[in-house]
Amino acid sequence: MVGSLRAVLVWGVVSGCHAPARASLVEETVAGRLEWMDARQVPWEYQHAATTPLVGPYYVLVSLSGHYCVVPHVVYVTARDNERWGCDWRPLRPAGVRVRPPAAADTLSRRTPG
Repeated sequence: MVGSLRAVLVWGVVSGCHAPARASLVEETVAGRLEWMDARQVPWEYQHAATTPLVGPYYVLVSLSGHYCVVPHVVYVTARDNERWGCDWRPLRPAGVRVRPPAAADTLSRRTPG
């Protein structure tokens, strides 16, 4: 019993410490760059939950294909326009499409007579 428990614990530690190799970053040609001194001012189209800082500056590289990549300051100043750069490029979200929270229970909804 103790031996099997120990084997299970060892297996959990070994499998938990093993992380699969991350895929190589895709290279795209840098067409421009955007920056905001306050992350709260970043337009919705350029926000990404995993990479958006809560406070401080926000730096974005934009590719020729219209993708964007959120980067730290050192990458922002290192990457050159018209050169290929490996990054986690993401498609730009359409400006008019937003997910809105449902109305509060005490909010009256407008209904058009039909």
